[in-house]
Amino acid sequence: MMSSSAARDSMKALDDGFADRSAQKRTLASEAYDHLCRDVVHGVLKPGDKLRFNQLVESYGFGVSTLREALTRMMGDGLVVLEDQRGFTVSSVSRAQLLDLLQMRLLLEERAIRLSIERGGVEWEVGVMSAFHRLFKTQRQTGEDPRLSDPNWEKYHADFHRSLLAGCGSPLLLQMRDTLFMQGERYRRLYQKYVARERDHLGEHRLIMEAAQRRDADECVRLVCDHLQTTVNDVLASEFTQDPTTPD
Repeated sequence: MMSSSAARDSMKALDDGFADRSAQKRTLASEAYDHLCRDVVHGVLKPGDKLRFNQLVESYGFGVSTLREALTRMMGDGLVVLEDQRGFTVSSVSRAQLLDLLQMRLLLEERAIRLSIERGGVEWEVGVMSAFHRLFKTQRQTGEDPRLSDPNWEKYHADFHRSLLAGCGSPLLLQMRDTLFMQGERYRRLYQKYVARERDHLGEHRLIMEAAQRRDADECVRLVCDHLQTTVNDVLASEFTQDPTTPD
């Protein structure tokens, strides 16, 4: 008969085994989510594409249950939709959706910036300056439009905008804003031909950084809103607006 000590050890080993398998499953699902999100945002998986499991298994190397978990999570991000009898599909894009996305992003960015300037300490200020410095060094080294020549710029650009909001003290606000940021990046990357217009991106970010360092909330909000509005206007002025399915 098994002793009580041996029984406890056996149960612990069983629990540890379940925990390890659960952690592995979460890790695989997160990895699948990251890969699929990247390809949707970068336009590898295009708006309206059917996401068939047999093709996804072959392309990404994950099992069906892992892929289903990742796609279900992406539904919450607005990147895919699930239709009856049709399965998962990459979400569509439209002029109306982009404008709606902009309005919501402006609301959340303003709230988070004002809270960060009000609540953020020295660490927040240093974070904003460091994020801008990385962006500055990346653009200075390329000598070209870094959005086309240096994929690292994309990360540093996202980090800079996130740093402005990092002191707001509201995880839920940041989570909602990050979801909208991802959706906005999808439009920007899908229609990156809008970069043809001359624009001082580094100068825009410098002014935003300086306003944040001065803790001038009104000016910082104005500059960020103008920055986002200009990007959307450029996207709308591109071939995107020539899609006859998008409303005027």
